[in-house]
Amino acid sequence: MTTRLLIARHGETAWNRDRIFRGQYDVQLNDTGRAQARWLGEALRDTPIDAAYTSPMSRALETGQIALQARDITIRALEGLSDINFGDWTGLEEHRV
Repeated sequence: MTTRLLIARHGETAWNRDRIFRGQYDVQLNDTGRAQARWLGEALRDTPIDAAYTSPMSRALETGQIALQARDITIRALEGLSDINFGDWTGLEEHRV
């Protein structure tokens, strides 16, 4: 049996769009991010998926929930999938670091 691992990044947030360091700060998806999650779900429509894991950040959980909404899959949030902590850089624009 072959195991296939699919990795997808969460959809866009306002901080992604504006190139601001997020780290472990819980920034919500924006409308573009939600549309990206729907597109991901459509792209994976015919792909068998047995399990789904995300970071506990709402942006990751919501991306998974939207993308997999048509499936009977429980999404498991794992702390080990969290982004790194940027410390004092959190909230700063990339060009200011």
